[in-house]
Formats: sequence, C-alpha cells, structure tokens
Amino acid sequence: MSEPQSFEDFFEAESPALFRRLCLITGNRHEAEEVMQDAFLSLFERWDRVRAMEDPTAYLYRTAFNGFRRRSLRAALALRRTLGLTPGRDEFEAADDRQASPRRWPSSAGDSARLWSSPS
Repeated sequence: MSEPQSFEDFFEAESPALFRRLCLITGNRHEAEEVMQDAFLSLFERWDRVRAMEDPTAYLYRTAFNGFRRRSLRAALALRRTLGLTPGRDEFEAADDRQASPRRWPSSAGDSARLWSSPS
C-alpha cells in the first residue's frame, strides 16, 4: 500500500484544474480563487479523514461547488433584501417571538383570584 499523499502535494496537483473550472462557473477569477481557497481550507481542516477517502478529489470538488452555491444563494438573498423583494415578516420568527416571552402566570392564590374576577 502506498504512503498517504500530503496535503501540499494534493494542493499542487489539484489546484490548477479546480481553479480553471471555478473560473468557468463563476465567471470571475477573484471569486473563483476565494471559493477554491475556502474549499482547500475545509479539506485541510479534515485532511486526516479526507486523504483516507477513496476519492479525495471528488470530495474537493463537491466542497468547492457547494461553497459556490452557498455564496450565490447568500448574494441573491442579500440582493432581494436590498431591493425590498423579501416578505416583510417571517411567520416562523413571529412564532419564536411569542414562545420566547410566555405569558405571566399567577404566582399566588390572590393573583389567581384577581385574574379571574370581573372588573369593577
């Protein structure tokens, strides 16, 4: 069995092709470089597990393309918010707000009696 590849060797072997592909997808060299750096950083943080995979290159590409997709979705959402195209109120957020501040329950029998008594 061969010795596991070092991260540096993997980076040198895979970065030119990944960069070219990301340039085609993003249409921007700077964005392609950022996406590529983020993908390689993610792999570097997990290199002990990644290098033992059957196909670390496939994992690199999946990581890079998922990163690009996340960036694109965030940019689109930011643009919609800037242009005011998002709904004004998130109903799930409203429900969370109601659950965060529950109603105050009576703490004593006297409070309970006042709660249920009719106003004078």
